Amino acid sequence: MTRRPLGILLALVLFAPAGLLRSAEVFPGAPPDVEVQRLVEKTAKAFVFIGGGSGVVISPDGRMLTNHHVIRNEKSMQVRTGEGKSYTAKVMGKDPIGDLALLKIQGAKDLPHLPLADSDALRLGEFCIAIGNPFGAGTVDQSPAISLGVISGLHVYHGRYADAIVTDAPINPGNSGGPLINRRGEVVGINGMIQPRWGLKSNTGLGYAIPANQIKLWLPHFEKAKGGVAYHARLSGIDFEGDGGELVLEARIRRVREGSDAEKAGFKAGDVLRTFDGKPVQTPVRFRGLVGIYPADTKVRVTVLRDQTEKTLAFSLAALRIGSLGFTLAKLGKDDKHLKVGKVGKDLAKDGEGLKPGDRIIAVNGRRMTGPTGRLHAMMSFLLRSIRAGQKVSFKVLRGEGDKETEHTVTLIAE
Repeated sequence: MTRRPLGILLALVLFAPAGLLRSAEVFPGAPPDVEVQRLVEKTAKAFVFIGGGSGVVISPDGRMLTNHHVIRNEKSMQVRTGEGKSYTAKVMGKDPIGDLALLKIQGAKDLPHLPLADSDALRLGEFCIAIGNPFGAGTVDQSPAISLGVISGLHVYHGRYADAIVTDAPINPGNSGGPLINRRGEVVGINGMIQPRWGLKSNTGLGYAIPANQIKLWLPHFEKAKGGVAYHARLSGIDFEGDGGELVLEARIRRVREGSDAEKAGFKAGDVLRTFDGKPVQTPVRFRGLVGIYPADTKVRVTVLRDQTEKTLAFSLAALRIGSLGFTLAKLGKDDKHLKVGKVGKDLAKDGEGLKPGDRIIAVNGRRMTGPTGRLHAMMSFLLRSIRAGQKVSFKVLRGEGDKETEHTVTLIAE
């Protein structure tokens, strides 16, 4: 057998005519070039330009999906479809935590649209297409940009994307809210997040999409929200073995907090979680990811192994609502070293003696509040945005001046 020199083989690859390198060789399992082009022509018509991001039409009457971070607090937005027609779209419902929003294009009918796929049927390595408007590229020729890739990961817990699809199809700022498409022209997910590197907002090979099956759970809640927020579910009160950071191979409950959602649902210390609403639970992270995909008030069934016997718990998930601590911060003077309590609402403290106007905050939940006042304001703003109804927050404050200065600990329960 004659052996070809390595240099000749490299030359054949590097300088071969483009037609000789089929897409099926570049993307294993992908349709041939012509089929990819036809797929793009079909799906791009359902694409929507919205703000600086993207969206996709999912019904002929103009219902469309995008990310919440694309619409933020807007009630309606101007949009342009992949066919080049402009409309007004009104927000039907939104999920700030899960980063989804449903809008309705006004005055449109028989719009090109794409169906939602069964995202649980996805397999690693499956071919996919991301459609979007990265860095405003679509504004040049009024058509969306296309990137090709594969499904790189499934059921990934990544911040508020609790059950994410991961793809290596290049996704960049402007792709947010756009569809991730399978080879049948179905929406398998909504693209919305990337894995940045060194603080740069550019693609590093990891893009995250919200799966279609999660979206299906939310559509009825969005339609009932009348432009408002549809609330996420919560299941509070469970501490797992391994929560301290050690490696665990099962979701075994170490403690169930008294009076919590978990205690009311029937969980007990020592339970090993097996399934959550029919889906297998391998680790505590997977459990939290599954809870994170559901809307409030969803009825679920959970199986646990208790004393070597499998037991089923059936209950409704409570609502995860943003809470309020009932006070404001005072305006600081140039000599102030601590954040100060401003106005205080009635019945603020559920235990302890309560906060009082003028109290200087020196610690929150055991974390010292020290540093430049700008940094302290940022820390407190983050706390106030992330607090949830029913959550306890402990404040350590200084009260009074000089010889009368005293230190107090106050625990508040967010309403």
